[in-house]
Amino acid sequence: MGDFNESLCGCFSDIETCLCVWCCPCIQFGRNAEKVKEGQGILCGVLWFVVMAFTGLGCVLQFYMRGQIREKYGMEANPLMDLLCSWFCGCCTMAQEARELKARG
Repeated sequence: MGDFNESLCGCFSDIETCLCVWCCPCIQFGRNAEKVKEGQGILCGVLWFVVMAFTGLGCVLQFYMRGQIREKYGMEANPLMDLLCSWFCGCCTMAQEARELKARG
């Protein structure tokens, strides 16, 4: 149980991920999705791009992905915090998820 080991505001500890999230978040979203659900990385990246392009609500997909990461690693569910992080700190949240997935292998 527990929570994310990586800090929400630790973006600069992994510059490559930080730049990917900032410049092309659909690619990082796809990379994260691939680590959570193998074989779905490209589809999820494209879906995130389309949702952002037409509605601006990529945070909804990110909220769902955050829940999937928690489930995969047996982390305690925290939907309210996940929603707030995904909505207000989308880039930092996605970078945190990427670092967490990288650290856990």
